Amino acid sequence: MIKAIFFDFDGVIVESAHIKTDAFREIFSKWPEYCEEAVKYHIINAGISRFVKFRYLYEELLKQPYTEDIEKEMGEEFSRIVFEQVMKAPLVDGTVEFFEDKDNVCQSFVVSATPQE
Repeated sequence: MIKAIFFDFDGVIVESAHIKTDAFREIFSKWPEYCEEAVKYHIINAGISRFVKFRYLYEELLKQPYTEDIEKEMGEEFSRIVFEQVMKAPLVDGTVEFFEDKDNVCQSFVVSATPQE
């Protein structure tokens, strides 16, 4: 008997799997000559904290110092972009029906790296 199901948020509950990549593209569009390389790095390193990625990209790609202020600013910008886009993203087909199904009696949890705010 299944006692619990854990759902990923992006691409399982909401059609949002592309949003974090789009956020990286938007943030690094300030440096057009490095933008696609930054996006590629983000994709290759899926699952790594955005802050680790920001530090690497700032120091190794842009060759600029990465300060706490820059980290805070980039984190806030990333969260704002992701939040705005997630709020617009449609639910994956069948999500509402699945959770409304009266035969679905196990506990359900959503797990995500999407900023919680």
